[in-house]
Amino acid sequence: MQAAVFLDRDGTLIEEIPYLHDPLRVKLVPNCVEALGLLRGAGFKLVLISNQSGVARGYFKRSDVDAVNGSLADLLSAGGERLDGMYYCPHHPDGDLPEIAIRCRCRKPGPKMIFQACRELGLEASRSYMVGNADVDVGAGNAAGCTSMLISGTAQADSNADWIGPDLLSAAHWILDR
Repeated sequence: MQAAVFLDRDGTLIEEIPYLHDPLRVKLVPNCVEALGLLRGAGFKLVLISNQSGVARGYFKRSDVDAVNGSLADLLSAGGERLDGMYYCPHHPDGDLPEIAIRCRCRKPGPKMIFQACRELGLEASRSYMVGNADVDVGAGNAAGCTSMLISGTAQADSNADWIGPDLLSAAHWILDR
């Protein structure tokens, strides 16, 4: 079983835009390709794990999420990088679409997307890292048995993260220093 770095999308890999559904607005965070290259070079698989409640809320369709993820993949590819898997949860209990307005185990902080990626890609959660910019990312990582990392512009003393730092590149260096 291989180790992975599970990565939130919005605010971690790409600039944060609430309910992003336009692939033309996708912009990588600074040093994203460099950070991913360092992690891949160290032998980690790279996997996107993202909540996309805008689908359940009726703000956009699954095809819009796929288009944004495609744009992310294109930008990474242009820099010589790629993700090994992309998983997202379209559910939200307060959504407007009854078929996906549900409580589920895949929505972070639930660990289901991480466990699914582990099964499908041959990964070991206990040897892996979850990197994100919100407490739900930390919660998902902790629930799956990963080392949890919080990217935050300000320190959050009450976070259950194993590491808190300013950006993805700093997170990559911390992982490699271990």
